[in-house]
Amino acid sequence: MSTSLPAVFHATYAFEDGDVVLVSSDNIQFLVHSVVLREASPVFRDMTTIPGPREAEKQPSDRTIKLDEPAFVMEFLMDAIYPRETFPSVLNYNQAWEIARAADKYDIGRAFTILRSTILHNEELRGQTFRLYKLARRYQWTDIIAFSSKASLDKPLLNLRYMEPEALEHFFELSSEDAEDLLRLHRSRCAEILDFNVNNLTEYFFAEDVVTEDGEPKLAMYWGCGNGCGGTSDEVTDAAFTSFKNGLEKYLDREPAASALFERKAFDELFKELVRISAFKLANCRKCKRPFMNGEKAWEYFQGVASRIPSTVLEIVQPVET
Repeated sequence: MSTSLPAVFHATYAFEDGDVVLVSSDNIQFLVHSVVLREASPVFRDMTTIPGPREAEKQPSDRTIKLDEPAFVMEFLMDAIYPRETFPSVLNYNQAWEIARAADKYDIGRAFTILRSTILHNEELRGQTFRLYKLARRYQWTDIIAFSSKASLDKPLLNLRYMEPEALEHFFELSSEDAEDLLRLHRSRCAEILDFNVNNLTEYFFAEDVVTEDGEPKLAMYWGCGNGCGGTSDEVTDAAFTSFKNGLEKYLDREPAASALFERKAFDELFKELVRISAFKLANCRKCKRPFMNGEKAWEYFQGVASRIPSTVLEIVQPVET
């Protein structure tokens, strides 16, 4: 002998004047209004019909629709459809994905809007950059693609050994295309930042009017300080410049956002440290002590760089619609 469990109605969505019952995959029943469903979703519009004269005496239980989604998904959809003063909650990205798939399946635009807002208002979910980016790419939320790809600049994608384990795990959840687009963003920024030469960092000039012992003109191999004090060996500056650029590249490995290049106080500290480790002090004029490296000129140069480097994926690639 079998017995059936009594109907379990949702605590909120059990309207006395409801005329249709939606049953979730975990057997929670939602007694709601067909007119509201039809207004919110073309799919629900097709699933429900306005009762004709002969159906006027039917009970809501006669109009039961079994759905594939669990109760928490149905609750979120109903919260999106019916007026509410507060956003519904989403505990994690597993829930977010289930809700997004349902919103897409039933074509409920308002559910997508509320889901986006719910995630962005949740500090923990908003902080899971790669999972937010993955969801945004799937459903083409361009503003959130921009937001999350920019947030990825806090992650050292070009040197994964510096990345936190949890963030690394989330990164490997991305599709190869989505991951590659983020890497392209990081690579293009790094390449643009490192595309400078020593002339961008000094007010010294490279003298070109050297004459050899045989009386032949020759490209000068030294840098002049401009005060008539002589010059600095090109070999010294080449070695120091290579070391300076390597030091900056290592900084970018850890800090791809490169915030220290674009905030004056932090820039001065970083520039001073790079000059120190690169031994550019050896290129200073020995007579007048004028420094070879010019912090003000370098600062002005990198402010120009700031306007050229991309900060979001959308600046380098348009995601393919799925």
